[in-house]
Amino acid sequence: MSTQTSLGFFHRLVKGSLPLWQAFWIAFVLFQISLYALYVLFLYVLLHVDDQSKTLTSHSILLVMVISYTTAGMILTAVISWFVWKCAPNTEQPFFTLLARIIVSSYCVLYGVKVISIWSLDRKSV
Repeated sequence: MSTQTSLGFFHRLVKGSLPLWQAFWIAFVLFQISLYALYVLFLYVLLHVDDQSKTLTSHSILLVMVISYTTAGMILTAVISWFVWKCAPNTEQPFFTLLARIIVSSYCVLYGVKVISIWSLDRKSV
């Protein structure tokens, strides 16, 4: 058994030695699906549990929680994206290296735009 295969999944991801398909599909795509599922569940619970008290304070708290969650998601997305970027050369076809880097970079930019637009909601509501 080689040293490379005896290391854990996350350790190989951090080192950049994981095959690209695993880094992209398991770490990046699965993480994003999980993040959005938690985000939808989080909003559903906050909006439906708080139906009886629709005060300005509860909306402000909701907005702060959404901003915090989205910011944390942006930071985690950036970290996972960096790991995928490091693993991108670990493929047989250079086209997939370039494609993975373009997709990950584009997604980070779009996610950043989403976070900035949510941050701007906070300023409009104050």
